[in-house]
Amino acid sequence: MRAGDLHRPEQNTASGALVDGSGSPHTRQYRRAPTRGRQIAGRFVVIPAAPFSHATAADQETWRALIGTLESLLRLHEHAPGTLSAMSDYLFHRTAA
Repeated sequence: MRAGDLHRPEQNTASGALVDGSGSPHTRQYRRAPTRGRQIAGRFVVIPAAPFSHATAADQETWRALIGTLESLLRLHEHAPGTLSAMSDYLFHRTAA
């Protein structure tokens, strides 16, 4: 692998991941500075979660409340409050819960 190989975006990857000569995807962050990658990874915790249910009215209200909470936390430019909450059924089906 040549030094320049890691920095060329691979044209045929959906995510535009950086690929070395062997075809293995890498990010610059982890390849250039392993310590930095560990620091960033240390800031996050994986929380195992199952998909939400939408079978009962209570399930739908729980989902709607989640969307409302997320919407209140987002800072969206010129966003009308309640827009995402009104689309909660669509978002449920679009995201597979």
